[in-house]
Amino acid sequence: MADVLIMFSAVTIVVCCIISIAKDGVGTGFTHSTSVFSSMKLIGLSTSAYEINAVLIPVHLQAKNKEEYHKAQYPAIISVCVLYLTIGLFGYLAFGSEVKGPLTLSLDQSLWYVIAIELIYIVALIPTIIIQIYPAVTIVVHYFVDGIASESRKERYQLLVRMLMIAVPIWLAVIFGKNFGTVLAFVGNLVCAPMSYVFPGLIHYLVAADKGKDKLRDIALICFGVTCCIIATILSFFDFA
Repeated sequence: MADVLIMFSAVTIVVCCIISIAKDGVGTGFTHSTSVFSSMKLIGLSTSAYEINAVLIPVHLQAKNKEEYHKAQYPAIISVCVLYLTIGLFGYLAFGSEVKGPLTLSLDQSLWYVIAIELIYIVALIPTIIIQIYPAVTIVVHYFVDGIASESRKERYQLLVRMLMIAVPIWLAVIFGKNFGTVLAFVGNLVCAPMSYVFPGLIHYLVAADKGKDKLRDIALICFGVTCCIIATILSFFDFA
């Protein structure tokens, strides 16, 4: 049900952008960066957008039919990519350099269907947030809660951890709402880039790499992730100023 609501909202956003283009024309003020360092900030946004991939392995481990799981995994990833590209393309075409993040803020906030879209996203997020934070909760609980001997105290601390991991991002979103894109870039470069590039390469190097070519690929991936993490995180941090 949550997926249906999100898809309905995404289609509605694209339609609103198309209507805006038909009414006011294509947005203006498009710019492109010629700086390699500035472009590296996009890596953080990309890894933040696709950080849900971290859920794939834990969900796969819990799946009853693991063979069927792969048949649904790849179409889902491709669908998400197409959806992101479509919304981004029409968003920039409609609003140009004035586009905001999230895109719904660029729409007319007085229109009832724009308000409905934002409410739908909230409703859709409620049942899916537990799945999204499942890997992070599992890690935090393992290191900070599993060692508690009392079962009753352990359950209370687990509940507290889950509540904090939902409340803290909400608090940050309220504070940095106007710099939402910068926050995503900062978090993506600082946290998601190591998860996407450094840790997979490091684990493969230590556990599975047995050929020189495999080790070189892993080292290259690790170096790329570390470089992006350091440089792009610093650039994103200075964007707040």
